[in-house]
Amino acid sequence: MQNLISKLVILLSSIFIASCTTFQTSGGPFAKSSSPAKKAEGAVLIEQGDPSQELPEEAIQTTDRMALILGPGGAKTFAQAGFIKELSKAEVPIKKIMGLEWGALISALYSAKGQAHEIEWQLFKMDALEQAKEKSFLSILRRQENPQDIWSEFLTEAFSGQKIDSMALPWSCAYDYNGVVRFASSGDVAKAVEKCFFFPPNSKVMRHLAAPEALAKTVEQLKKEGYGPIVYVDVMSGMSNRFKSSYVKEADKILWRSIQRSLEAQVNLLDIEHVVIKTSSFMDDFESKSIMIKKGEGEAKPFISHIANKYNL
Repeated sequence: MQNLISKLVILLSSIFIASCTTFQTSGGPFAKSSSPAKKAEGAVLIEQGDPSQELPEEAIQTTDRMALILGPGGAKTFAQAGFIKELSKAEVPIKKIMGLEWGALISALYSAKGQAHEIEWQLFKMDALEQAKEKSFLSILRRQENPQDIWSEFLTEAFSGQKIDSMALPWSCAYDYNGVVRFASSGDVAKAVEKCFFFPPNSKVMRHLAAPEALAKTVEQLKKEGYGPIVYVDVMSGMSNRFKSSYVKEADKILWRSIQRSLEAQVNLLDIEHVVIKTSSFMDDFESKSIMIKKGEGEAKPFISHIANKYNL
């Protein structure tokens, strides 16, 4: 009996020692395991006072690779010109700019020479398109057999044969190719903008639009190229009844609403800086250029303050 008790004591002692050894091996700060252990989700245990287990400092965010995406919106995109103007004044570093539909035009006008005032200068030249006293030149476009000819002439004059690889600031725009979003990256700027640029009734031939899915694709492309933070300048979100116009057909209004809803849905899923510029103007109110530009300037100021704090400018 005594021998049995002695053996039991020895056995329990062995188990206790073994368990202590196992805890030290698997739980110690410098222990190595022969097989990788599965990570526990949602928790990280750090032993207090052990410098080898301190969490690394959060990387300081910078604007070294900031990129802008200018969204669609017809005449309302003139507000984007004012936004860029203020960023330029504040010397906010923009390393690349991309555009969706009408945003392709605004972004290209800036990138061509890297000068904010160039956008306003060229936009105000649009008055020459108005060959009669009309509230909007859309009525003129509707009377043309091929309204795209008017835009081709304007774009050719605005960019004077410039090539994409000679632009002052890296630029690209999204366009639709048989239902697939692609990006203009070489060749003639005017032809690229014309390809990306869509606005009822620029063309009487119906085609797919790039904008409904191009925002997510554009963000993806910029991240692949190593840009960040990415800033989306949006003139369509939060709009209510801004599609009303005597020159706009009901089918065009449905198109714009569809684009608006699609873009708003995409923004909520993307890790980007989202700037909304709200104007009281309609999407075809081209007479309100100056008002919309001023609105963009006003919205830029709080954004500049925001990124100055966030990115230690």
